Amino acid sequence: MITVARNRIAPATLFLLALLIGGCASTSGPHSGAPLASPEKIQALVDDVQARDTLHPALWKDGKLDPLVRERLLAMAELFLLDTGFGDLDVKEIVFAGSMAGYLYHSRSDVDVHVSVDGSPITTDLKLLFQLFNARSDDWNADYDLRMRGHDVELFILDQRSPEGSDGVYSLREDRWIRKPSPPTNIVEREVVLADVTRYANEFEGLRTRFSADPQNFDCREFKLYRRALKDYRAKQGFQKSGEHSVGNLAYKALRNGGYLKAAKAEQGRCFALQYNVE
Repeated sequence: MITVARNRIAPATLFLLALLIGGCASTSGPHSGAPLASPEKIQALVDDVQARDTLHPALWKDGKLDPLVRERLLAMAELFLLDTGFGDLDVKEIVFAGSMAGYLYHSRSDVDVHVSVDGSPITTDLKLLFQLFNARSDDWNADYDLRMRGHDVELFILDQRSPEGSDGVYSLREDRWIRKPSPPTNIVEREVVLADVTRYANEFEGLRTRFSADPQNFDCREFKLYRRALKDYRAKQGFQKSGEHSVGNLAYKALRNGGYLKAAKAEQGRCFALQYNVE
């Protein structure tokens, strides 16, 4: 079990976190005129995100987490806390959440470990804490290649006031379910998801075609608006309606797995570079 003191975060650490928030990575990358996915590939992406009948068999047995998996995830959480500089915060809970703790896992699902802390020694501003914690978590995850039974492990730090939106939440400390998921009963028709995925895939290809045809006059912000539209769609057609088991969430996952969000971000960076950079 991880024991963490309740001391205030040092000013130097807070300053470092602020610098991490302010930093930004390059999003430029190679461009290809070929479609990201064929109709057959899009169908495979949709099939991959359909709900399962059982929890992931490589991690769960009779509703309990494999003891070795639990032991290693706790060890990763301890490394994460110490390495990110959050070791002085009071840890309230360490949980396994997300699709791999439920019935919506797929071939590219991450094993999500959430460390819940009392962030008040840093600030009581929950929005600022969210930004600080997200930036440091993303930076740390990018530096490590942690895997668990064939799936990437992602660790995140959350303030204790932040809600857990996952259907399944499992306490790694206490080795028990905090919120046990149930097999979905509101199964979304595959063809409905396929139609939305195809529509958004075609929309991206249209943006990329127009950008390639006239890169100097293309509005680069259209790629950012596309990414924002996908996230809004997931929220409005997904979690705000029927949660994880919804057409919006499933379609978003399929598009993300197909590389559409990353490609839109890369094309946005390439567009701005072409229009503003001087070699």
